[in-house]
Amino acid sequence: MVRPRAFARRQLVQARAEQLRTELRADARHAVPVTLALLLALPLRLGKEVEDAHTRILYRPAVPLLTLALSLLLPQHGVLVPSRSLGGVRLGMTHSQVQRVWGPTHGRCRACTRETWYFNYEKFHAEGAAVRFRKGRVDAAWTLWKPPGWHVGRLELGAPSAAIAARWGALVTIPCGSYTARILTKGRVTTVLYVYADQLWGFGLSRPDASPCH
Repeated sequence: MVRPRAFARRQLVQARAEQLRTELRADARHAVPVTLALLLALPLRLGKEVEDAHTRILYRPAVPLLTLALSLLLPQHGVLVPSRSLGGVRLGMTHSQVQRVWGPTHGRCRACTRETWYFNYEKFHAEGAAVRFRKGRVDAAWTLWKPPGWHVGRLELGAPSAAIAARWGALVTIPCGSYTARILTKGRVTTVLYVYADQLWGFGLSRPDASPCH
C-alpha cells in the first residue's frame, strides 16, 4: 500500500518526467545541426592576448560553443563591391550594424589609436577581416592576411597582380612597407587592392583622406 504523500510525490515525479520527455521531443523537432558549429567555433578566453600580423588583440569572454559558432557571421567567401562594401560591411556603419553583418564575436586592437575590431576565423590565426571606427562609425574595413575565397567579381585573392591591371588599368600605388596598396577613389570611398609577392593579397575600403596601409 502506498501512502497518500508518497503517492503524491510519485505522481509529481512521473509528471515531471513526462514533461521532460515532451520538451525533448519538441526540441528534437527544432534541432539545430551542430556540425557547422563545431567546425567554426573559436574557444575564446577572457584576457587571452593573441598576436596577429599587425598588433596585439584582446578577445572577448568565453561563450558556449554553439552560441559562439552561430555568432560568427563573417562570410567564408566574402565579396568586395568596389566603392560600396566589403563582405557586406559599408563605411559609415555603426557598431551594432557591423555586428548584425559579421556577428558579435571579435577581438579588439589594444595598440591602435582608433577603435579597431578583428574578426578572425580561427584563434591565434590572423585571417579574416577588420573594421576601424571613427566617431562611432566605420571609416575603414579590410581583409586580414589572405582569407581564401574572398573575391571581387571573378578575381579571387591569390590571383597574379597582373590581373589587377588587366581589369582596372594603371592604379595609383602606395607603398606600405612589405606590400603595396593600389587604390581607386570614387566619391567619398577609396577601394584598396593589396599586393604582396606579386599576388592580390587583400581588399579594403577607406576614406580618401586616410592612409590605406594597416
